[in-house]
Amino acid sequence: MERRRLRGLLVVAKVAISLMLLIGAGLLIRNFVRLQQVSGFDETSVVSMRVSGTSRQLRNRDEVIAYYRPLHDAPASVPGVQSRRFVSALP
Repeated sequence: MERRRLRGLLVVAKVAISLMLLIGAGLLIRNFVRLQQVSGFDETSVVSMRVSGTSRQLRNRDEVIAYYRPLHDAPASVPGVQSRRFVSALP
């Protein structure tokens, strides 16, 4: 009797897990299809550059901020610049 109950519980657990996996796969496929339909950003007016400081030059957080601050603020004075960002990796 107890084995039957355990077997039934295991079957219910397997069905529940299978159902969750099927729903998750369906959502993943739906989101992938939606992602394929999204148009990308317009990179024709984007300028990028690589800037790096050596570890000897930039010892602490304040030095890092002091080093990069002028690089971040300078483009704001250029006509037509709408925004500027720092990123660790370009898309």
